Amino acid sequence: MRTGGAIVTGWIIYFLSHFVPRSKRIWVFAGWHKNAERQIFSDNSKYLFLHVANTRNDVRAVWIGSDDKIVDILRTSGYESYSVHSLWGAFYSLRAGYTIIDALMQTEHWRYCGRSHVIQLWHADGLKTLHLGSTWSPKKYKEIIFSPGLFKKLHFCIASSPYIAEHFIGPSFEVPRQQIRITGLPRYDAFFEKIRGADIDLHTELKTKLDAVQASHPAKIIFYAPTFRRGRAASAQLDHLRLDEMNTFLVRNNFFLFVSLHPKFSASQWLQKNLSNLFFINPDFDKYPLLPRFDVVITDYSSMCLEFLLLDKPSIFYVYDFDEYRKAPGIPEEFWNLVPGPRVRTFEELLHALVAPDILAEERGRVRDILFTFEKGQSAELVTQSLLQEISGR
Repeated sequence: MRTGGAIVTGWIIYFLSHFVPRSKRIWVFAGWHKNAERQIFSDNSKYLFLHVANTRNDVRAVWIGSDDKIVDILRTSGYESYSVHSLWGAFYSLRAGYTIIDALMQTEHWRYCGRSHVIQLWHADGLKTLHLGSTWSPKKYKEIIFSPGLFKKLHFCIASSPYIAEHFIGPSFEVPRQQIRITGLPRYDAFFEKIRGADIDLHTELKTKLDAVQASHPAKIIFYAPTFRRGRAASAQLDHLRLDEMNTFLVRNNFFLFVSLHPKFSASQWLQKNLSNLFFINPDFDKYPLLPRFDVVITDYSSMCLEFLLLDKPSIFYVYDFDEYRKAPGIPEEFWNLVPGPRVRTFEELLHALVAPDILAEERGRVRDILFTFEKGQSAELVTQSLLQEISGR
């Protein structure tokens, strides 16, 4: 909880930040993933930062970390990084013409971004109804005082296709269509190309387990990635997986299942459970370069189904709480009905779907053309070129 003094200081710094001259050749990047010890280098900000730092000599790419540990890791790998709490972190944040984020803007970054253009690389193209817009009203006076980053005007957002822009990004952030660039998400590039620096904070534990499993020639490797739920619904979501019965089923079919819960819900109490074909993986590290090694995903309302759609891999939607979730937080009905994959509500239906033949390849191709304008990577380059064209006035 921030004190009244910290809030007032933040507003004073934000006011003064409007008078600092900005350079459009300085781009600062901020991430959102954290574990109990430090910030994790992951998601869209990571992959756009790596692309700019690796390929552009005419832009200064600076990662503004939330702690000294991630700063040291990036510097050791040859990248420029400073803590947001340091003098150099404050200096480059104040001088940056562009501030690039992939989640809600934290106050520690907001206070420096006065006249900086904020680029939102939101970390999901989701099936959930989100209300993240920054429209101010007198009723929101508490939010604007205590969470002012929510109200910082966005210069532009990105989306994977015009459909995503119209049905998800636009309504979620309350931005007009002309402020949404169709580029794809930079993290998708990790599916299609080798990226220098992508191994920083790669999920090495997951990689090691995948190597061992693939050496045993399994019939199928399954990824389970349920979305974030609040309260009792979060802690109860594994009850619906019936772990011992699921493991017996997996052994019988020579399947292996990796469970990755949302980063906001810890699976630490499950990590040591001894199951031969079912593994819980720590959600704290970057798993995106490893997703192509899975054959199918089980999810619910998570955007993970779109990653697998892009990879032309099947999705199974295990929606045991569909009626409740449909009411709150809500599901965009048209989007939900568009994405291909069986919807199952019971454990028995889930097992049947896992052994059923994949008959939706053609439908996946049709929907992929709707949801992804660019299907083979290079999203980070498209975002970069969009910014460079803006700088050059083209």
